[in-house]
Amino acid sequence: MRILPCYLLTIPISKSYLFTEICTFFSKVLEEVYSLGNDAGIVAEQFASHFTPALERKKWLCSNGKRSTACVIFVNDLALIDPIACIEPYIKPNHLLDSVFSELCADGHSLRVNWDSFLNWENVQTCPGLKESLPSEEFTTDLLNTPELGTHVLFTSYLFSKEQEALTNVQRDIQDLADAVRYSLPELNKIPRNRSQWADLLLRQVRELLVPVCESGKLNLLCRLEFAMAVSLALSACHSRSPNECHNDSDANSVSLEKLLMRYERSLIVAAQVDAKLISQLEEPTKCEPIVMQAINQARLKLKYLDDIFLFLVYILSLVPAQSPVSNFVWDSMTQLLQTGKRTRESATRHGRGFLVPSCMSVDRLIRNLKALREERRMLPCYNCLWSSQPRYRSPLIQLVSDLRTASLQPSDTSPSLKGLKYHSSTSRSAKWLTGLSRYIPLGGSGQHTGVSHDVDYVILVIMGSVSFSLVRDLLETAQGHASRESPFRLKIVANQFTGGIPGLSGFFKMDN
Repeated sequence: MRILPCYLLTIPISKSYLFTEICTFFSKVLEEVYSLGNDAGIVAEQFASHFTPALERKKWLCSNGKRSTACVIFVNDLALIDPIACIEPYIKPNHLLDSVFSELCADGHSLRVNWDSFLNWENVQTCPGLKESLPSEEFTTDLLNTPELGTHVLFTSYLFSKEQEALTNVQRDIQDLADAVRYSLPELNKIPRNRSQWADLLLRQVRELLVPVCESGKLNLLCRLEFAMAVSLALSACHSRSPNECHNDSDANSVSLEKLLMRYERSLIVAAQVDAKLISQLEEPTKCEPIVMQAINQARLKLKYLDDIFLFLVYILSLVPAQSPVSNFVWDSMTQLLQTGKRTRESATRHGRGFLVPSCMSVDRLIRNLKALREERRMLPCYNCLWSSQPRYRSPLIQLVSDLRTASLQPSDTSPSLKGLKYHSSTSRSAKWLTGLSRYIPLGGSGQHTGVSHDVDYVILVIMGSVSFSLVRDLLETAQGHASRESPFRLKIVANQFTGGIPGLSGFFKMDN
C-alpha cells in the first residue's frame, strides 16, 4: 500500500470542528494562517483569533526544539477559486471515484448504491399480503456507512489511480474475492473497451458473487462487492443530464456536453492566453468573446436541458481570463439560453439522474451569481488568472501547491502570487503581552509579516466546500514532486465533502440574504 503524504478529512467545517478535530494536531504545531477569498478570510480570521494558542503555549513551542511548523491556508469554495475543478466531475470526470460520487452521492455525504435490479418479485402473485409489505422506496445501501472510512477500499486502493488502471484494479479485486470464497467466475472472452462494457461486466460479476459471499459467512467482503456495484451504476449512467431519456431515444441533433466542450476548449484556452497578454499590456482583449458567442450559438442548437446548459456556460466562462470584461451581449445570450433550458425542464417529468440546478433558482438569480463570482474572482490578489506556457488549463490550487514546493526548495524563486495570500495574525486577549514578548522571542503571528512561510513541516489546505478526487490526487502528486526528491512538506487537505449531487455545486446557487 502506498503511504500518502497527506491527511484527508471530509467533515463539515464549523467552529466546533476546528476546536475538537484540529486541537490535538495543533497542540505541538506552530501555525501561520492565510486565506484566499473573502469567505475563507472570515473563517481564517476566526480560526486565528479564537483558536490561537495562549501565551504559555506560544512560549513553550518557541523554546521546544521538537515542535512542528504549519502553513494553514483557508480557500474559498471552488465555485470561486477554480470553477472548472468544481464542475468537471459532472462533465468529464478523469477519476473513477469522481464518476461514482457525482452520480451516486446526491447529498454530498452518503453514497447510495441501488440494488433494485437484483430484486425479483415473482412471488408477489402467489404470496398474499407480500405486495403490501414491499418497500415503496428504492432498496439502497450507503457505501460510506462504515466506522473505518479512513481505511476504506475507496481511499486505500484507488486515490492515485487513473481511470483505466482503477477499473483493472476493481476487476482484479473481484477475482481475488471470488478466490476467497472458492467460486469460479466465467472466463472473460475479451477485455472491456468502453465504460458501458465495464459496467455490464461488473454487474454480471456482482450478481454471480453476491450469494456465494453471503453463504461463505465472510460478510466483510460485501463492501468490495458494494463498491463494484457502485462503479457499475456510475459507468452505466447516461452521458446527458436529461431528466427522462437516455441515448437510445435522444434527439438525433443533440450531442453530449463533453463533445460540445471539446470543440471549443482548446481554441478558447489559446485565445485566453492572447487576451491575458493584451490585458497585461493595457490593451483591450478581443480574442475570447467571438469564440464564446460561437459556443453559445452551438449550445442553443445542441443542448436542451438546463443542467447541461448551466455546466456548459460555467465551463466556457471560466476559461476566459478573470480580468477580461464580459459584454452585456454575452450575458444576454447566456440568459436566453438558460431560459430555454428552464422551459424545457418545466415541461418534463422528473426521472433518471434528477436535477442539479435547484428548481427554486431563477435564471436571473443564476446570472447574478455568475456575475458576482466572476467579479470577486477578478478582485482576488492572486491565483485568479493563471495560464501555463502550453495551451492547457491548470488549476490555481495546483499552481499554489507547486509554488509552495518551489519556495520551500528554493526560497529565492518564490512566486509573486504567494505574497498575495492574505495573512491573519494571531490575536487574543493577551495581544499586548504577545507584542511585548515578541521583542525578545520571535513569536508566530506577532509583529510585521512579509510573506508566506516557506520552510514548514506541513501545508494544510482548508477548502470551504467540496473537493473532487482528481483534484486531491493532483494536489498530492504536485506536493510530492519527482520521486528522486523527498517532498519538503506534508500536505493535509480538509474539505466539507467530496464533490457530488447539488451540494457539490452549492457555491453557484447562493440566494439573496
